[in-house]
Amino acid sequence: MNPEDLQKYILIKRDSRQLREILFGINDINDWNKLLILYTIFLMYQHMYLIYKTMEKLNRPGPFNFSRDFKDVYIFFFFVVNLRSIYLYMVVNIAKVDKKLAGSIHGNLKEYFDY
Repeated sequence: MNPEDLQKYILIKRDSRQLREILFGINDINDWNKLLILYTIFLMYQHMYLIYKTMEKLNRPGPFNFSRDFKDVYIFFFFVVNLRSIYLYMVVNIAKVDKKLAGSIHGNLKEYFDY
């Protein structure tokens, strides 16, 4: 593994540990903010699964038939764009609770979501 990737992985793991402490630890953070953060994380995982399934459907054997596969290509790009919006919404919700953690998460994950 590339040392830069390993360092990035360690930073992301640290951020997720801090986020877990905010969400499930005993603190004075509003439950509504916790719920919004959990909801956006759930939506991100759901969209990643749907993107994976759509990619599997697009990569099925056989020639590409535009009239048949256009819907799948459209749905794939819809999910990709929607995933980025959900990611930014998650960062905004985390910033309401902890600005430093939101900046760290965005700094470590932006190469995967900024395009």
